[in-house]
Amino acid sequence: MRKFKPGFWFLVCWILLSLSTGIWQYFNAPPTGIHQGAQTDRACIAWNYYDQSMNFFKPRVMETRLNDGIAGMEFPVVNYSVALLYKIFGPHDIIYRMVVFLIVSAGVYAVFLLSGFFMQRFLSRILLVFSWYLSPIFLYYSFSFLPDTSALSFSMIATYFFIKYLFGIHEKKSIAFYFLFISLAGLIKITFLIIHITCFSILFLLRFKPTLIAINKQVTPSQLISVFIPVVPVFSWYFYAAKLTEHTGNTHFLQQINPAKNLHDAGDYMLYAYNTWSNSIYVQFGFISIIVLYIITWIGKRKENPLLATLSALCFGGAVACYFLFQFQFLYHDYYYLIFFPALFLMFLFMQQVYLEGKKIIMGILPFLFLIGFYIFPFLSLSHARYMLKERFRPDSYYFQEAFPEQKHYHNIADVINKFVPKGERIISAFDPTPNTSLYFMRRQGIRIAGDFSPKLTADIILDTKYKYLLINDEKKWNSGYADTLNLESKLIYSGGPLRLYRLNY
Repeated sequence: MRKFKPGFWFLVCWILLSLSTGIWQYFNAPPTGIHQGAQTDRACIAWNYYDQSMNFFKPRVMETRLNDGIAGMEFPVVNYSVALLYKIFGPHDIIYRMVVFLIVSAGVYAVFLLSGFFMQRFLSRILLVFSWYLSPIFLYYSFSFLPDTSALSFSMIATYFFIKYLFGIHEKKSIAFYFLFISLAGLIKITFLIIHITCFSILFLLRFKPTLIAINKQVTPSQLISVFIPVVPVFSWYFYAAKLTEHTGNTHFLQQINPAKNLHDAGDYMLYAYNTWSNSIYVQFGFISIIVLYIITWIGKRKENPLLATLSALCFGGAVACYFLFQFQFLYHDYYYLIFFPALFLMFLFMQQVYLEGKKIIMGILPFLFLIGFYIFPFLSLSHARYMLKERFRPDSYYFQEAFPEQKHYHNIADVINKFVPKGERIISAFDPTPNTSLYFMRRQGIRIAGDFSPKLTADIILDTKYKYLLINDEKKWNSGYADTLNLESKLIYSGGPLRLYRLNY
């Protein structure tokens, strides 16, 4: 009888898990739900590569008030890859979601392979990996338009190759792949260079404190100097992106350090973030329970597996530092918490090694609790993550949080626009609080008018661009002062639901 390799059974389990979570129901969905604006910001980059220009170094958004929409951003390798597929198969949102999901699948598989360096039983490895993956935010963003899960996945692939290198397995090839994938992770999301700092801290300790890690590996000065290999392309790209942002004035993707101003604010921010996002990371109290158990275990048992103890502590410390540097953003952006997930996996793995692989389940209450949790947590997480996924796609749910209520009327508006507006003509969109959501659904570049723009500012913007077509979603508001201030002749050419399409005569 043919014996299948663990990779085959992982694939089977991964497909079954993906089906059981229900993500397949949403693969064809446009950017929708929570952080819809941020999702369309990235989706429109791929669209404009496809529709406007394949110049990799000039990514474009839909809003064109400044420099034709060209904007500095994170390394757009995913967006560009999607655009290439658009050229072959046509521009469909399912392609974007599938590309991101395949990257995440590769990352989860790398985590499974990484676990094999420390664990022998297939079932234990699968339960550990799926416990880690089955977080509501990880599941939701594992096939979304945001770049964070791609960066996370590349960082985990890099970690796998680093461990291979550390254990002396195909050293040259392993370190080369490590540099490749950690560079991609940092290019896509610079905060994931925390993994690089963690890994090279291990090499530094092996060089100067080898007894701390308990691995017999010689580290040369040249190997330590190679720490700069991924740093050069990452900082070069972000320097270029900053200069491009400065030149164009488009700050759609600007990421700035934004810590709390004082300890009192930091405490308030932590409490607010916990109350808002704790059940989006894992089941209620799951995240805090993991952290508390890990800290207790690390204090008492770190010498039992010094490599994983040090790796997890350094990685977690880096994530905490990132949290406090960007603490204000963590208040409102759940996907920022993905920076903790490399550390969370290493923490899971460390505790598994101490309590289960070390066969200490009869030596105290903590090992017994971990044993129970190890086999129950994946199933609790699956149920919770599946429920939260449905909530995030259910329009009347608190967790849906669309960009603006009228967005549901835009999902099929591109066909209408193509029927009434000549190709290449840009459009004015009113009213949209986000820069690109309504314009992306129209598949047209143009300008958007936010609901809090005054009639005078709106008139100035429109008269400056002289775009001929205007799509509004609130006729009553438009007629309450905007139309009179603009004082242009207009012809209604389409009406559907709250949407009205006008042709303006200057």
